[in-house]
Formats: sequence, C-alpha cells, structure tokens
Amino acid sequence: MLCFSLTHFILKLISGLALKFHTVAVPFSGLILSFYSAVLKKWRAQGYAKIKVLFFSLKVKFNISWGEKQKIAPVFIKPDELLEKLRSQLQQSGNWTAKIPDGFNGAVSFRSLEEAEKQDQVFIHPASFLELRQNLIPLNTTIGKMGNKTVEVKTSYRISDYTFGNGQPVEAKTQPPLQDYFSRGHFEDLTDDEKLSTPDFDLMTAGVKVAPGELFDIPANDIQSTPNDFEDII
Repeated sequence: MLCFSLTHFILKLISGLALKFHTVAVPFSGLILSFYSAVLKKWRAQGYAKIKVLFFSLKVKFNISWGEKQKIAPVFIKPDELLEKLRSQLQQSGNWTAKIPDGFNGAVSFRSLEEAEKQDQVFIHPASFLELRQNLIPLNTTIGKMGNKTVEVKTSYRISDYTFGNGQPVEAKTQPPLQDYFSRGHFEDLTDDEKLSTPDFDLMTAGVKVAPGELFDIPANDIQSTPNDFEDII
C-alpha cells in the first residue's frame, strides 16, 4: 500500500514464507514493514517480523528513524504592507466611536438618522470625543510576524498625534491608550515554554482616545441675557 500527499507518504510492505510438507502448507515466517515520512527528508520505519514454525512463533518489533527534518521555507511580509493594512483599518468608520463624557447633562440631542445618512459617517456631539479602536495589529508593540508570515524587519506602529481641522497637533500620549485582546503568538515568535505559559490573549494597545488637548468654556461673567418677546400671528 502506498499513500502519498504533499507533506508525507506511507509505504507498507507485507511478505510471507510458507514451507509445504506433503499436502499441508505450514506458515514459516512473515514480515510486515511500514515506512513513512512526516516530511520529505525525515524517514521512519516501524513494524514487526514474525516467524512461526508449527506451534512456536517469534515476533520482533522495530521502530527506526533516520534523516533530517525538513525546514519549511519562511514566508515574508514587508512592514509597508502591514502599514497599508493598518491604514485601511483606521479609515473604516466602524472603528470610530463617538462618546459622551461621564456626567454630561446636555439639553441638545441628535435627531433620528436614516440608515443612508449613517453610511460611512461618524456623527459626534459638540461636547463629546472620539475613540479609535482596531483589532488588526497591536500598537506600541514589536511585531515579528503576522500569523504564519515573518516580517522582514521587526517593527512597531504607533499613533503619535492627531489634528482637529487646522489646529495644532495633539500628542496621543496626552490621552490614555485604548486596549483590546490580541494573541501574542500571532505577532511574536514564542518558545515552547512561552507557548505553554502565555495566556491565549493579552490586553494590548488597540487605539487612542481622540479629544482636544484643551477645553474652553465661556465664563459666567461673559454671558449676557436678553429678554425674550414674541408675537402670535394667526
């Protein structure tokens, strides 16, 4: 029997010998071999040899390996390719969320929006802020690989600052980073011991809070009131 695939193949050999006394065939010996290779350069033979004479039999098992394990050629990915994937994540409206500050009691609210109006848009209250969160690549972390692909040069990605309109850049470090769960083994080469001791998912930086670096309020002394008057016209 011969079984073959792209990664391994199995070959089984079965043979036997019988001596014939007069008209009775008596099994004398048999040999069963099983050859297989987990990878193309690694061989292993296992099976048993069996000798049987009349009422007596002898069975010897064997399990032999030789050759070197084939090394899998690594697949590389460029840091610029990861950057483009990350850039695409940052441009998706679904990764942006508008948040109202805790304790805010405003009299102004949005009207109900149609689904067509929400398409690829992020609506934000004048008193709220934005959260940017993506789950493709952990930020501020050294990336050595992406799944089964090896990064050509280990690198890290971070959001350094952001700008509102034509204003001055606001450093991202002025706001607390946003975290999410990532699989460390998906981005780092771990030893066997680390694979056993490391949690399946760790909290890592996934995004930033986007808020003005400085808030301005109108002093109460600068607020002027004016009498209200109206006229009913029928």
